[in-house]
Amino acid sequence: MSGGEPPAFQAPAAPPLLRVPVQLAQRTLRQTVRLVADLPRGSSPDVVWRDGANELLVHTGGISITCLPGLVAFGLSVTCDQLGKDATVQVPLGVGTPDAPAGLVMSSLARPVGPDVVVDVWSQALVAFVWEALVQLAQTLCAQAGVDPTKRPLVPGAVAATRDLLLIQPVVRQQLRRRQP
Repeated sequence: MSGGEPPAFQAPAAPPLLRVPVQLAQRTLRQTVRLVADLPRGSSPDVVWRDGANELLVHTGGISITCLPGLVAFGLSVTCDQLGKDATVQVPLGVGTPDAPAGLVMSSLARPVGPDVVVDVWSQALVAFVWEALVQLAQTLCAQAGVDPTKRPLVPGAVAATRDLLLIQPVVRQQLRRRQP
């Protein structure tokens, strides 16, 4: 290094990939989904969504997660007056795979799989809810995995899936600083 060159940037080593069995992901999801639904600790896991005259009862305590190659699917138990009984809405999210990483890019169907009376009105809200649930789940698992050199929790840099495993790549937060003139 000559006198006028800045020191070379040396990135910290990437933490190991988290290979989370779907059963552990399920247990953690049942806790983190309460945060997504904004439910106080100790309260009922049920929440009523309202949109004008429409209401949907969402049983957050019954949320399920399934992992297949490149796919994380959520099952949400819901009910409304028009159904008369509980039904499950399946909301799949396309994610990366070990061979085709996609970072934090996720895709969804325009319409989840479930009763028409529910998905006709609530498709966007259901997709947004499970997307946020997956992001929160990944954040929680990364924070449990460790901290960066400044003692801040690790954050997700990629989400992927394979059969019965949720794969999450924890990364350190980037320290962006403005250059002083």
